[in-house]
Amino acid sequence: MPVSAQITEARAAIRKSLPTTVRRLQRDRDLSDVRLALLSGVKRTTLHSRLSGKSPFTDEELVSIATVLDVPVVVLFLSPDNALRWVLDHPTPGAATVAGASVVPANEGAVGLRSRPAQPTIPGRPAGPAQFEATAKAA
Repeated sequence: MPVSAQITEARAAIRKSLPTTVRRLQRDRDLSDVRLALLSGVKRTTLHSRLSGKSPFTDEELVSIATVLDVPVVVLFLSPDNALRWVLDHPTPGAATVAGASVVPANEGAVGLRSRPAQPTIPGRPAGPAQFEATAKAA
C-alpha cells in the first residue's frame, strides 16, 4: 500500500474515533454538552455537529476542549479505551482554571480509587441548573 493511501486511511480512522473519544472523556468528567460548549467557548450547535461526526474539529476547538477535559491534546487522538486508560493512569492533581472558569473537585478528599470528576463552575454564578436558567432569562 502506498504511503499516501496509508495517510488517508489513518486520517479517516482518526476522524471517526475522535468524536467518540471526546464523548467518553466528557462522560468521565461528568460534563454535559451545554457545559462543555460553555467552558470551551464552542457554540453548542457547532459542538453537536463535531461530536456527531458531521464536520471535523478545528485545531483551536481541540485545544480548548482538551483544556476543559484537562488532558493533553494528543489524548484526544487515542482510541476511546486508551484515552480512558490514560486518564486513569494520570489523575488530575487538583483544581485548574479553564477558559475563565474554575474547575473544582466535587468530592475533594473522598476515599476510593477515584474521586468524582471535577465539576466546572462559572465565577459569579451559582453552581448547578440555576446558572443556566439565569443565562436563559438574561438572553
